[in-house]
Amino acid sequence: MEDINSTSTSTSTSNKTDEFLKTFNEQIKNYQLKPDPNQLIIIKSSLNQIAKEIPSYHLKNCIKILTDLSTHQPTHQEKKPKFSFKRIQPQLIIDADREKCKPNEDEPKESSVESEPNHNGTQIVNQTGIVFKPNPISYQTSSISFLHINHSILDLRNMCKLKSISIQGLSNSIVILDHHLDGSFLISFSIDSILIFSSNQIRVHDSYGLWFWVERGTIPIIERSKSLHFTSKSSTYPVLQVLDFSQPVSHSNQSLNYRLDSSNAGNVLQDVLGFVDRIDGNEGIEDRIQEFMKRVLVS
Repeated sequence: MEDINSTSTSTSTSNKTDEFLKTFNEQIKNYQLKPDPNQLIIIKSSLNQIAKEIPSYHLKNCIKILTDLSTHQPTHQEKKPKFSFKRIQPQLIIDADREKCKPNEDEPKESSVESEPNHNGTQIVNQTGIVFKPNPISYQTSSISFLHINHSILDLRNMCKLKSISIQGLSNSIVILDHHLDGSFLISFSIDSILIFSSNQIRVHDSYGLWFWVERGTIPIIERSKSLHFTSKSSTYPVLQVLDFSQPVSHSNQSLNYRLDSSNAGNVLQDVLGFVDRIDGNEGIEDRIQEFMKRVLVS
């Protein structure tokens, strides 16, 4: 019976992979015939949903194809010098002189998420329905990267040595950081999530429906993204400017791809923080996050 079940499971996985790859290839061909930034976001979202069910070889292949298409995406604007960062890399430079964290005496429980903390940084991959709240003593790292995270909470408030964060493929999730990043915050191919942080550099690529609470003085740079919301963590100092590389500069210094929110922003921020603080385990987290976002993020 075990052999039969094993064969059945293997066949089911193979069939699902074949079906996905067939659809994926058709979507890529359609995109190449008629490039549309929003189509890339849709394709990436589909890949996120099945990432844990297809072989790693095919997953890496699909990610490479999407990354190449994004990098060489045609533009109708005149070419001009752009401020740019290197593409997302899980290994970033560590500043050895960074101040050490001062953990509370009551140490938080270790996160159950499998990861690979090392001197080059930490990478969290392919997780759904998790609460990632690491112990600061176990995660003495200056950089962290997340790949394919769905319906989860990434509570990084204990990681006081962090300098840089990179995220690819985030959906229906909440990210919280309460200290300023000296480095960069890079996010791409992500949808319908809440991000609360402050950083010297913020870059958003190929994303849709993200809500940002950022520190005053930060100027986010966005490209090939839509329906982004930006609010200052301080109501006294609203976000004054966002640079959109996908749209020519207008006299109003505004873009159809993002919105600057201020009304009731403080109350919403407190609701988000309160919700995260009340979570004490992974059980039912997917449904709870979905319900919370539908209630709070009403624009």
